[in-house]
Amino acid sequence: MLKEIAAITAPLISRNERTIVFTKSDVISEKVADAIGWEADIVSKENPSAYYHFAAGESKVFVASDELGIL
Repeated sequence: MLKEIAAITAPLISRNERTIVFTKSDVISEKVADAIGWEADIVSKENPSAYYHFAAGESKVFVASDELGIL
């Protein structure tokens, strides 16, 4: 699954498109972000500023889980 997510997001990143990926847990969010690479930023209780980085265009992929109540 992680390879597929990286394969889906790679062309979006290369076209400079921003993407949001929702996961079921913070643990999965970390794995997804690792598979995507440095372009991904994880919003978590420890990193709430990730949303602002994404909104400002500083990160291309925003990874979030339902543990934050976003979904």
